[in-house]
Amino acid sequence: MQSNIDQLWLIFCIGLVFLMQPGFLAFESGLTRAKNSVNVAIKNLTDFSISFALFWLVGYTLMFGTTNAGLIGGTLAELFSPLSDEQLISFMFQAMFCGTAATIVSGAVAERMNFRGYIIVTIVISIAIYPVFGHWVWNGAGSDGAQGWLAERGFIDFAGTTVVHGTGAWVALAAIIILGPRLGRFNKDGTHNPISGNNLPLSMVGVLLLWIGWMGFNGGSAGGFTADVPKILLNTFLGGAAGFITTLIVSWKILKYPHGGVLMNGALAGLVSVTASCNLISAGEAVIIGAIGGMVMLAVDRLLLRLGLDDVVGVVGAHGGAGIWGTIAVALFAESSALQTGLAFEEQLLIQVVGVLVNFIWGFGVAYLILRLINGFLPLRIAFEDEVVGLNVAAHHAPNEIQSLVDVLDLQARSKNFDLRVPVDPYTEAGQISKRYNKILDLLQEALLTSDAANKAKSEFLANMSHEIRTPMNAIMGLSDLLKASDLNAQDKNYVNLINKSGGKLLTLVNGILDLSRVESGNLTLKLQAVNLHELVDDIGQSLAYGAFKKGVLLRVRYAPTLPDWFVADTAGIQKILTNLLGNAIKFTSRGYVMIDVDGAVSERVASITFRVRDSGIGISKEACATIFDQFTQADASATRQYEGTGLGLAITKAQVELMGGEIGVTSEVGVGSEFTVSLALPLHQADVLPPPDLSHFSVLSVSRDEVDQANIRELIEYHHAIYAGVDSSQNAIAQLCGSAGERLNPNCIMIDADSADEGWEKAIADIKHVAGANVSFIVLSSDIHAPDFADNSACPYHAWIRKPLVSTLLLKALSSLCQEAVGDNGHNSDSATGKAAYDFNLDILVVDDDKVNRIVARSLLEKMGCRIDTATNGKEAVQKVAERKYDIIFMDCMMPEMSGYEATGKIREMEEGAG
Repeated sequence: MQSNIDQLWLIFCIGLVFLMQPGFLAFESGLTRAKNSVNVAIKNLTDFSISFALFWLVGYTLMFGTTNAGLIGGTLAELFSPLSDEQLISFMFQAMFCGTAATIVSGAVAERMNFRGYIIVTIVISIAIYPVFGHWVWNGAGSDGAQGWLAERGFIDFAGTTVVHGTGAWVALAAIIILGPRLGRFNKDGTHNPISGNNLPLSMVGVLLLWIGWMGFNGGSAGGFTADVPKILLNTFLGGAAGFITTLIVSWKILKYPHGGVLMNGALAGLVSVTASCNLISAGEAVIIGAIGGMVMLAVDRLLLRLGLDDVVGVVGAHGGAGIWGTIAVALFAESSALQTGLAFEEQLLIQVVGVLVNFIWGFGVAYLILRLINGFLPLRIAFEDEVVGLNVAAHHAPNEIQSLVDVLDLQARSKNFDLRVPVDPYTEAGQISKRYNKILDLLQEALLTSDAANKAKSEFLANMSHEIRTPMNAIMGLSDLLKASDLNAQDKNYVNLINKSGGKLLTLVNGILDLSRVESGNLTLKLQAVNLHELVDDIGQSLAYGAFKKGVLLRVRYAPTLPDWFVADTAGIQKILTNLLGNAIKFTSRGYVMIDVDGAVSERVASITFRVRDSGIGISKEACATIFDQFTQADASATRQYEGTGLGLAITKAQVELMGGEIGVTSEVGVGSEFTVSLALPLHQADVLPPPDLSHFSVLSVSRDEVDQANIRELIEYHHAIYAGVDSSQNAIAQLCGSAGERLNPNCIMIDADSADEGWEKAIADIKHVAGANVSFIVLSSDIHAPDFADNSACPYHAWIRKPLVSTLLLKALSSLCQEAVGDNGHNSDSATGKAAYDFNLDILVVDDDKVNRIVARSLLEKMGCRIDTATNGKEAVQKVAERKYDIIFMDCMMPEMSGYEATGKIREMEEGAG
């Protein structure tokens, strides 16, 4: 009769322990994010199914078969023999334990372990780690026959604190370390970000199911319905309650509120702690053990966070840390007479510690080695994209309404297509959100259409008005230029200058408004073509040099010699960007310097170019930097009047940079200066260009006090393999030229910075030439835009005169000509370096404009340059004139009656193509 009752009790306990599977499923699914909850649930179902089958196939025999030296169970006959009727209940009960050990891992590695990897972990636990360690502890325990080696030495673990929970926790720890934390869990400074679960009530239901299951877990471990069962159940419940209450008090004290996840793990830690000794201790001792178990769990959780280990549901603290404490507590609280091991207290404590260490070494060590090996050729972690979207979709194609909403929002953000709508299921909460979101999109699109129409009308108005204003303004500017060249008295000339200056300001404003209208209407386009970026940057620097020179500001240009010259780019766009940034820098700098620095990295086909415009001007406040690229904005409202300007330049510049796919930024400090940075990716142009000159064995002595110019000159010269030496004065140059034989300089060329020569550049050259000899050539660098004229070219003391900012292309040409001895008989080439214009173009030009004044101004200016001028009043007339004769250049107005400039240009191009 008692035997039947015992069997019924065990069968009932099997059912209770099986409830722990849905308990873990609910607990872990609720503590993970919604996008991974289905995956966690499927993993729980999968690990139980696989572990049960493998434990039946081989695990039970390895654990409870005839021992082999206390290390592993099962003979060959036992391995291939079916289970006997007497073994079935024992097998079912132990199979629940094996499934529990396997499913513990699921929560710890949630949200980033792939499904294949999790199956591998389950297999390793079910046929290797759990059965072998279980054999060491439980095989033959309490019998007089052969036993597992830990059981034989007196190790006690009544219901699996270490065998089940410790084993699962240490395997989980190994997997956590190999996988790494979830995306966004930890910051670079070591701090961590909380990641909330999707359904805490579901997790709490899971904890209650686990608590119910623990009745069978511990109660069934008695082997039958014995007199100890009531005490076992009471101690189990008291341990869980004590763990919960203790963590409630401690966490409330620390966090200032009761944290749901902490409280749930506190209860589980208390249950784990008493599982090893619940048949041996009193009710009061169960409370103490459970309470300490809860605090151990808290300490381990905090330790893992400090180590950067991401345990999603707190497995290591609740099952591993509390399991260590509960196993050692057996020796601390149980009476030796009840233990029946024959060991003294110290001996019992030692074997309990040894058992815990062996469990860690075996569970963690084997799992880590196997998983690390597998991870080398079959990665266990999911892909980055899968982790972002979630494993419900990535692994199981199981989206939910929230995920569908997120997907549409993400697609809209990436494609900027607001015609997309979210699918609506009116019978779900997410469906109600989607319905209202779609309604908001409808209203937003209506508003955008209205706004776009208004913006288009505004842009067209601005474009038309700008054209109508620019036409007479160009005439005013041209006529005032002609008046300035005529014979006027001083007062009249002053009036004309004022007209010209005011007209220039108004024209700048109109051009800015026109550019802004192009930006807003989307008509700002790129015209890609081959461009020599090096020469373009030098030309921009030269065009602004005089304005900087008049203010007493040093303008410097550096183009990294490691960069190629030729690229494919929008020449006009880059010119506008750099001119605006440099012009602003000069405008807001009253002393010191302005510099443009061009550098970058070159790959096979594309170069990442960085343009840096630095100045020592008034600077920009941190607050103003945040809005500096907004329309009609200047860093300081008072600056608009003091320095003039519309506040449109940087807004247009930003639009131009972004159109090119680049980025623009600014760093600044008030009173120190600013630095604007433009980054562009430019394709290389395979132009038919000459290879860079090789100046090997050519030596240059640079005489200048300007350390920045010296550094740029040295970089350029040494990059082209020439020998560089630098001094700060003509006296030091003479000293170097007159030095001892071992230290004496013997340069081929000497560069004189006219701005640094206190005694004047001509005297400096004369003094140095007296020592260096007549064979040394000189190059003069000067901020003066005009090179001196020499009636007798042979009297010119220099080879080249190069304007500052330093034009590296011209300097390189001058040095190359000297190195190759390719200049004329007298060795002088001043015109090529000064860029003097001949103003005798001898060209046939057609001017097409419906404005009579503009035609008069154009004719007057161009005829002074030696050109022959013909005019037309509209596009139709221009096409007729081109059909009759050939012109070298056509100046075409865009907006004219009868036929616009755009249409006329198209017809002229067609005529040219037809003519071949």
